[in-house]
Amino acid sequence: MTWTTRRKRDMAALGMVESSSAAGVARPGEAETRSQQWRSTICAGSFPLEPLRRPAVRWTVRSVLHLHMSDDVKVRLDKWLWASRFFKTRSLATDAIDGGHVHLNGERAKPARSVRIGDLLRIQVPHGEFEVEVMALSDRRGGADIARTLYRETEQSAARREATTLERELAPQFDHPLSKGRPTKKWRRQLHQFDRKQFKD
Repeated sequence: MTWTTRRKRDMAALGMVESSSAAGVARPGEAETRSQQWRSTICAGSFPLEPLRRPAVRWTVRSVLHLHMSDDVKVRLDKWLWASRFFKTRSLATDAIDGGHVHLNGERAKPARSVRIGDLLRIQVPHGEFEVEVMALSDRRGGADIARTLYRETEQSAARREATTLERELAPQFDHPLSKGRPTKKWRRQLHQFDRKQFKD
């Protein structure tokens, strides 16, 4: 038994009548809100088969992210790199451009340089080097699936990254279980002893 049912039973036993404001009934001349409709439905003892839902709002990719498939709109290089999710922030994209890690059509560029559809970019990031062709322009940051529509990676770049990843996985690892963090005093003494032994030999 719900709280509303117990309340209605107790009020009926005492001869009391629930007020319209408590029951959630709208006053004359006022429209019922969705919460008032729900409360009035519960107080009436009938429950709807499906809960009241808000109408779904559908957004189009073009209206949210302002994608441009032509060169009518100018987009800065740092903004495009940020929108395409190569860098987490615009400041990181600017630092990479100033540091020479981004080349536009084979040349170093400035952060304020305008990007055009068809330009070739060579981008050096910590997780690899990308050579991409600009397919669309946008100055808004979206999801990863939408960001991938802004560029197309060349076949040579994809093959090179796969080869680099495979080499990194096959490379021998020299991680010692005790090498994490700062070395202990015992480990430092062992290193000093090893160095002395190598120096004597």
